[in-house]
Amino acid sequence: MPLYSMTGFGAASGGGEGFSVSVEISSVNRKQLDVSVSLPHGMNSLEQECRNRISSAVRRGRVQCSVVISSESSAGAAGRFDIGAIQSYLCDLETVSEKIGLLNDVTLSSLMVQLGDTGRFARVISPEEARPVLSGALDAALEKLTEARRTEGVVLESALVSFLDAMKNIKSQVAARAPAVPVRYRDVLLKRIENLGAGLPADSEALAREVAFFADKCDISEELDRLEAHFIHFSKAMAEEGEPSGRMLDFICQEMSREINTIGSKANDAFISSMVLEFKSKLEALREQVQNVE
Repeated sequence: MPLYSMTGFGAASGGGEGFSVSVEISSVNRKQLDVSVSLPHGMNSLEQECRNRISSAVRRGRVQCSVVISSESSAGAAGRFDIGAIQSYLCDLETVSEKIGLLNDVTLSSLMVQLGDTGRFARVISPEEARPVLSGALDAALEKLTEARRTEGVVLESALVSFLDAMKNIKSQVAARAPAVPVRYRDVLLKRIENLGAGLPADSEALAREVAFFADKCDISEELDRLEAHFIHFSKAMAEEGEPSGRMLDFICQEMSREINTIGSKANDAFISSMVLEFKSKLEALREQVQNVE
């Protein structure tokens, strides 16, 4: 499957009769899936439905979903306010006016101040009424989130391939250098013996044993073979269909690190040691990018 980043954002909105629903979804890195849904008061019954929809679209990462439901000003008083509650309020004012003998001077302007300053006259939107509008807005926001994660995933994939190619190049240089290490050790050993004034022929059995022991001790062929296998596995995991590959890629990076550390401990060669440092630098950069993959 294509690589997806765990970072993204999506927003969408929808409208009902006299109200609108706005949904914003953002996601960041996290090893497991962690979904947080913020709904307006009275809409808690819709939370699990929102979670289920998000979980079907996102497999890893911390996802925060914010839902805002508001009355539409363009819908007029009939859409924004509970007309029955307002009429009851005006009747109560009229009753009070008659009982205490004060003029009921409520005007439309003063009533609008009351409607704007308090929420008790707002029309109550039920979860059942909001559900289809919220569902559509949520799906649209999730689609945008997925597209954003996919777009960043393309960039991540390019970076991963680049770092992996750099590591393959380093591995080739190390593999080319490795056979010369025992030969160099033999020449250095002969030189030291010569400087000490001790005569020892180049075909000495003792020298051959010493060089053979050193060659076996610094042999990194198995580590290089396993490293090559990890490179192949890494590339396959990036292109594999099915489950998200982030966890597998991270595990392969750990195995690469194990082989690189062993090469460094066995190398006994300044050039290979310098290449190991390059190895570690590229691997660290690779792992940083892998942490962003779903």
